[in-house]
Amino acid sequence: MPWPVLRKVQMQSLRSRLLVRVTGALMVVFAVAAGALYLLIRASLLSEFDAVLSSRAAAVASLTEQNNQRIKIELDLAQMPEFAVGRRANVFQIWTGEAPANHTLFKSPSLADADLPLPAGAGDHPRVEFIRLPNGKSGRQIAYRFKPRFEGDDGKAQGKSQRSAILVLARPTHDLDDALEYLTWLLLGVSTAAILASVGVMGLVIGRGLRPLQTLAKSIERVGAGDLSERIRLDGTPREMTPVVQRLNDLLARLDSALTREKSFTADVAHELRTPLAGLGTMLEVCATRRREPEAYETVVGKSLRLVQGMHAMVDNLLLLARADARQLSADPEPVDLAPFLRECWSPFEPRATARQLRVEWEMDLNGQVKLDVAKARIILNNLFDNAVTYTDDGGLIRIAAACVGGRTTLTLTNTGSRVAPADAGRLFDRFWRGDEARSDAGIHCGLGLSLCKKIVDLLGGTLTADSRDGTFTVTVTLPTPAHV
Repeated sequence: MPWPVLRKVQMQSLRSRLLVRVTGALMVVFAVAAGALYLLIRASLLSEFDAVLSSRAAAVASLTEQNNQRIKIELDLAQMPEFAVGRRANVFQIWTGEAPANHTLFKSPSLADADLPLPAGAGDHPRVEFIRLPNGKSGRQIAYRFKPRFEGDDGKAQGKSQRSAILVLARPTHDLDDALEYLTWLLLGVSTAAILASVGVMGLVIGRGLRPLQTLAKSIERVGAGDLSERIRLDGTPREMTPVVQRLNDLLARLDSALTREKSFTADVAHELRTPLAGLGTMLEVCATRRREPEAYETVVGKSLRLVQGMHAMVDNLLLLARADARQLSADPEPVDLAPFLRECWSPFEPRATARQLRVEWEMDLNGQVKLDVAKARIILNNLFDNAVTYTDDGGLIRIAAACVGGRTTLTLTNTGSRVAPADAGRLFDRFWRGDEARSDAGIHCGLGLSLCKKIVDLLGGTLTADSRDGTFTVTVTLPTPAHV
């Protein structure tokens, strides 16, 4: 399988994704740990190697003597066989330490005709470094300047000038190199085996750890498409997954509520359209049974027109609600004088109010212009004024109060003759909900007006509330309306 395809398959599985990432993390951890361990062991081995190198250099320096102005060394290969000729032999070379030119005083038999490089600027403090030996092998040398002791130094050397010499002693590092190479392969093998074992164990652990996801998947599978009332149980759910399950249950609750509303909405639409259509069909059938006077036809046409206008208004409200649900409505504020605007919106309903002998009281506390979405505000006011004129008792009272305070406009509309129970006031904003007393005018008022008002007010960032007490119905609208400069 090609690597891109394999990688895609792995990334589609949460288990594979976790396993790949954990394996990568383990590789980094083991690589860092192995590298650190290698460096520590290498430093320890190198320290021991340099300690042996330094002790041998000290031993060679102790064998160097000065007799008058002559420097000599008494080397016994039987006691120091490491300087004899051989593949693993140590080598050393001694030069005079005085200017103008250094020349070799002595070198180990293991060097034969070869020479060690004379280090530049050799000082009294030993300097240790890696070099390439004359035989081409890698090695490590120590170099420093020292003063040979006087031969038979028992106090007779007083007043004699003491000469200096430069000692360079080197050891081949193949043993050290072999040990470090073995250590490298050992650490690599152990790390690889540990990573593979860890991957196997992590595979089992991750598999067990992901079992709650499989349980969750089965629980989700049991939730039917037609019945979303079942919820996923939180018993035994890991703490990390609890928020996911809770959000999923919240989503199911919203979907269940939306599905219920959709079913109710469909049934209500069918009912609301069926009633006026049945009335319209009945009137037309009765009218068509025999010839009638023109006045009778005019009456039927007038009633039919009212029914058609009511259905047309309901369809318009449904379209606006659908656009609001789809978030396709936007606010377009513009400067407006509120007092004239409110009276303008009331003027179409004034003849009906006069015909029913309704008393209208105005309470205005408005100054200057404010910014307001005129089109959407007109929809809200038309629905509220229409409900007030329709449901106020004959000869009753309608009070319209408006005030602007702190960049917000509050409109309070109160009418007498309310037949809505106080407990049902909040349900007036549900689509197609109406009190039983209001169903006599089906086809004209279909229970969508206040629902549409609530949607628009929410869009404009305001609030809409309703209250019904002691036969008085009150609806309050609050909208943000900053002053127009």
